[in-house]
Amino acid sequence: MKIKMVLLLVLFSLSIQAADEDRLLVLTEEWKPFSFEENGKISGVSTAMVKAILDHANLQYEIDLLPWKRAYRIANNKKNTILFSVSRIASRESDFIWVGPLFLENTSFYRLTEREDIQINDAADLTRYTIGVSRGGSAEAYLNKNGFKENQNYYSYESDQQAEKMLVSDRVDLIPISDMRYLYRRNVGNSTLPKVAKAFTYQSESFYVGINKGTSEKVVKRITESFKQLSQKNFQEKIINNFFLKIKKKGREAH
Repeated sequence: MKIKMVLLLVLFSLSIQAADEDRLLVLTEEWKPFSFEENGKISGVSTAMVKAILDHANLQYEIDLLPWKRAYRIANNKKNTILFSVSRIASRESDFIWVGPLFLENTSFYRLTEREDIQINDAADLTRYTIGVSRGGSAEAYLNKNGFKENQNYYSYESDQQAEKMLVSDRVDLIPISDMRYLYRRNVGNSTLPKVAKAFTYQSESFYVGINKGTSEKVVKRITESFKQLSQKNFQEKIINNFFLKIKKKGREAH
């Protein structure tokens, strides 16, 4: 009897250990409307997509919001960690196991509405202006790739909100905003987005989930299979449509 009890305890302990080993740390940044904290919970378009994928895969996880560079570093070095929403640029290709894309997004540089003197026809024209970007983001990667120098052609900040403050105070001339982000900020009732106009669309990019390479093959397979199955049901489009219907309703109620 005692031997059976010991065996049961060992098996129970091993099952808990296995569950803990498969538990995922899911990291992202504050990037409305894709990921943000609301009423004590992490919400957003891509957050809903990632939750749907992991829930469908029957995986245990916890989600945390961190500054982008820190989140990226942890996800790149710690097994059983995933990161979203990640643009799959060439310099990052070898950093993760990729799942997606979650969504396709156009991103543009915006100016203050009254700054009609800012005229941009191509990337070369950007050198005539100063740009504020989120540190470590894809906009900074784009500028670096095209020969722009930090603290000369552009300035990097810890958050998009800081960049917006610099735009309003005329410290920078342009900031990057994605189409869905602009739509969200224009429809929420308490938007702090300044009055801006699109100056130059510089990229159309897909955003993915990045899985740390040390994560077990079993977990990776469950995530990839879950994504494939949900994609066949157009789950991304449904989540995006439902999200913006709710946002527009909230915006009308706030006004």
